[in-house]
Amino acid sequence: MPASTHKAIFTFATTHQAMVAEDTLRDAGIRLEVIPPPRELSPGCGLALRVSLGDVSDAIDVLVSRGAVWDAVHELGSAQEMVRRLE
Repeated sequence: MPASTHKAIFTFATTHQAMVAEDTLRDAGIRLEVIPPPRELSPGCGLALRVSLGDVSDAIDVLVSRGAVWDAVHELGSAQEMVRRLE
């Protein structure tokens, strides 16, 4: 499967962090989906943000520039399995 169909997931320590990041990325025009994270990636927060793998760099730049906080970023494969930690 081409890498362009792969996604990335941003995980967070708290729901508040996830909601701030969601608003920040949406305001910047980055397409995302709010999803429940796999338990092994984020046992403490019930929200994660899934973005296109190609948008990860832009998303990180936006979040950093606006002072948003996240726990980690993971690449997801075609079956939504974790491929590797990106950030």
